[in-house]
Amino acid sequence: MRLTIVADDNCVGIEGEYLASLDLSQLDSSIHAVQWYGEYGEIEFKTVFENGVFIKPHNQIITDAAPFQFAINAWNAEKARIAATEAENQLPVTEV
Repeated sequence: MRLTIVADDNCVGIEGEYLASLDLSQLDSSIHAVQWYGEYGEIEFKTVFENGVFIKPHNQIITDAAPFQFAINAWNAEKARIAATEAENQLPVTEV
């Protein structure tokens, strides 16, 4: 599975389908993004300003996406909500 999490946008992408405005409050505040490539991934950290200097921490390689299951769950819930809303809004088909 290809997974992208973008903290500042509250956005999660799974297999290239992105949904925004998700609850990512469980994500550590130092994380800018998470990229998961199926077998491994990386955490991209936010740039910080300390003592008058911008510091960009190195990305952290990860081998388990389980800590980010909450983001996958949020994506799945929003996807289901969108599908239900679309189904409700479809006009009934009448046969002639």
